[in-house]
Amino acid sequence: MRNKGGFTLLEVLVAVAIAAVIMAGAYKIFSNLILIREHFKGKKDKIEIIAKMVLLMQADIRGKVGKFIVRKDDEGVTYLEFTTTHSLFFSGAVPVKISYFLKKDENNRQYLYRKETDVASGIDLCIPLTNMVQGIGYKFYLHNHWQDTPTNLIQVCFKIRSETYCFAQRGIVE
Repeated sequence: MRNKGGFTLLEVLVAVAIAAVIMAGAYKIFSNLILIREHFKGKKDKIEIIAKMVLLMQADIRGKVGKFIVRKDDEGVTYLEFTTTHSLFFSGAVPVKISYFLKKDENNRQYLYRKETDVASGIDLCIPLTNMVQGIGYKFYLHNHWQDTPTNLIQVCFKIRSETYCFAQRGIVE
């Protein structure tokens, strides 16, 4: 004869098993949501940095006067140099020399730097933009292909976390 006042052991075990399956599924869903959030947070940070760098470089290149120069120093650091009227530090449309380069700091961390030199006074202001860039390259467009010899149309490619992002920008036509 069956007691009508409670649950049998079998009913309790079935309920616990169903609850365990539901909880395991919920745990998997929430852990995946956390992983997805972290993944996109990293992408969002990377995209924001890329957007800021591209906007800054485009503004510099739009105000370019003269030619692009790509040179290497004795330490093997490659510099992109040009003169522009876009200054972050000096007021007015005065010409400033801009250099972009990757270099390690005193703690051996690599940074993308932007160095701005006032042409008239020779005052230098060098700021680290980001330490997320692992590589930077420059190509120039001439006669339907990209080349290493500087022209007026430049393509800049950043390597960030094993992914490459490129943009092209034309300076003032001389």
